[in-house]
Amino acid sequence: MGSGRGRIGALAIGCAFAASVAFSQAPSAPPAAAPPSPVPHHPPATHSRSAEERGYTIGPEPSWVVPAGERASITVEPAPMHYRVIDEQTRVSGKSEIDYLHVVRVVDQPDGLSAAAHIEIDFDPSYQKLTLHHLDLVRDGKHLTRLGKRYPLLRRETQLERQMYDGRQTLSIVIDDVRVGDEIDYAFSLAGSNPVFDGKFVRTIWLRNTRGPEALHQVRLLAPATREIRYRVPAKDVEVSTHLLGDLRETVFRRQNVPRFVFEPLAPYSAFLGEQLQFSEFADWAEVARWGAELFAPQPGGRLLDQEAQEISVVNPAPAGRLLAALDFVQKEVRYFGTEIGVSTQRPAAPETVMKQRFGDCKDKVALLRALLARLNIPSTPVLVSLAMRDDLTRLLPSPQAFDHVIARVELDGTTYWLDATRAHQSGQLAKRQVVGLGQGLPLIADTTAPVPLRNSYDSERAAVLDRIHFQTFTDDPTLESRITLRGDLAEQMREALATKSLTEVAAQESTAYLKIYPKARATSAMQVESSIEDDALTIVQNFVVPDFWRLPEPYGALVSQAVPYIVVEALNFPPMEVRQQPLLLPLPGVIRHTIVIEYPEDVYREIPAARFDGGNAYLTLKERVQGTMRRVEYLSELRVNSDQVPAQDWPAFAAKVQELHGKLGFAVNIPVVPLDQLDALTRQLKTAAASASVGAAGAESLGPLKRILLSAAIDGHRLRPELEAHARAERAALFEKNVQAGAPGK
Repeated sequence: MGSGRGRIGALAIGCAFAASVAFSQAPSAPPAAAPPSPVPHHPPATHSRSAEERGYTIGPEPSWVVPAGERASITVEPAPMHYRVIDEQTRVSGKSEIDYLHVVRVVDQPDGLSAAAHIEIDFDPSYQKLTLHHLDLVRDGKHLTRLGKRYPLLRRETQLERQMYDGRQTLSIVIDDVRVGDEIDYAFSLAGSNPVFDGKFVRTIWLRNTRGPEALHQVRLLAPATREIRYRVPAKDVEVSTHLLGDLRETVFRRQNVPRFVFEPLAPYSAFLGEQLQFSEFADWAEVARWGAELFAPQPGGRLLDQEAQEISVVNPAPAGRLLAALDFVQKEVRYFGTEIGVSTQRPAAPETVMKQRFGDCKDKVALLRALLARLNIPSTPVLVSLAMRDDLTRLLPSPQAFDHVIARVELDGTTYWLDATRAHQSGQLAKRQVVGLGQGLPLIADTTAPVPLRNSYDSERAAVLDRIHFQTFTDDPTLESRITLRGDLAEQMREALATKSLTEVAAQESTAYLKIYPKARATSAMQVESSIEDDALTIVQNFVVPDFWRLPEPYGALVSQAVPYIVVEALNFPPMEVRQQPLLLPLPGVIRHTIVIEYPEDVYREIPAARFDGGNAYLTLKERVQGTMRRVEYLSELRVNSDQVPAQDWPAFAAKVQELHGKLGFAVNIPVVPLDQLDALTRQLKTAAASASVGAAGAESLGPLKRILLSAAIDGHRLRPELEAHARAERAALFEKNVQAGAPGK
């Protein structure tokens, strides 16, 4: 299992129980290979190098393989490359299995050459053996073998950026001299099953991919008739047939004319269940829980464990303090790094081993935390969770592969704590370290019969911004103090960023939103970071001076600016789409607040500012408030996201509501151009001028005297910064000049 830190995108899975076979892949990487159809006999090739040198063998197809029956009449949508056939066959026997794949790729356009010519086969050499059966370039009906070449076996460790070493190897094949109209026809087998499942068959197979459409995708499972292997068919267009062949049961799944898979922006992982064929030999969730409990069974202690538990006990006499100290030790003193090879994909390392090496992944850290807590007389339970599926977990068949992360449940003094041992940047007391938003989890204890609900994040504050804009005088540029408080996983992500980037880099990133609103703003001091001891919260403090805060638009009676709650605006920005076929992931369930306070050096309002707005729907609600005093105004925007996702059929109404709420965001800031004690006199002067204009000039010319009065009042009101005052004087002079040219007396 990998880290599982932070809420991630649609297919980025954190602390993953590794997939049981290499070719059961997500659609982001279409099947690296795929199985048979009626093809010519391919005699086994010979090669001078040994299998040990190559890392794979070359041999004939297994005798139990039955070529898929293709239909010549099946056509697919136009694409640079398409699959004529993808055939996946599995033979289950005892605790072993053999997986056979046969693929025919067809190059239809020049843009499809690269995708067709490059083949990658991933496997775990700790329990799998790879055999190539044939590798042909087919041109004008002739099969030209490409097995004679030695292809590199790579240890690419694509998980290293997530601090996981999985030991998987990749056979990388690049076919030369591929042309439009050619077919790439290949087949291989992987023999072996992960022993951690103790012979039980579990599998997830994608029946669609992103590289191109498929004329036929077939999956064939051959297993003893006595084995209860359950399956869940993804879509209605999948044909299923079952036959008994002696003491074996053959189940075949066929899907024809399968369009290329297209990801829609912000689609949750659950959106792809319609493309996955699931298999599981686990009868129910209770059996999965018993399997997991055996993996996390207590192991013999060791000197390092005993020593650490003793040190925690001495410093922390209270049980809550001991729990917090043990959690801190595992989170911060044991670095995150996973070794996911063979049984290590699921089985945690011995806690004493983790203590010695001072690294481990989520399962290793939870096992270590449990071992420490047991020595401190604090009971705990491992809980399997799915960062990808969350509340949609029970849409999967009961299987270990339903989970990609593990946390701990701790009962202490009548309170239940759900704790994540991998969150190295977490802070605060136990109540503030609770895991939220993971949907459901499977406690690994004997009496578990189903996943249990975990705490949701809908009432949790995720981020709060407080902007304080202060005017020392009206003729000076105001100052802006920004306080951005992040909580939970957002705070931890920021701590991680601060640990890997310079303060200057982070400050530049965090000031971007302000520069969009106030392009001339500039920092007046270095960014400050405040981290809470009691809460899992972090506050970033930045100070700016904001030139050109005010504008003086016609008819010059008010100074105008804007207050933009940018963090709420950003949270309500979704990809523009008229129709969705896949649900929309809501990345930040919970509460986001943005408060903007403007403080003036004197009274500017005759009436205390007050306004409110409430709107939204079942998925999100927006609350906006305006309140203040005669010289202070406070604007509040609060967004509550009450769901993890929006179903595709609700997208049009949801998008319309979001557009409506966008129209409510932001506040117009305006104050009179003159002090309050001059306002009545200005009003009388304007009324007199307006009355004179009504019997004099008509149209735009009648506004000239009113504009001149307002500009003179603005200049004499001493609320204009120098640049605005200069502009006002120039505008007033222009109006006088225009009036003189028209022959009217200047006033």
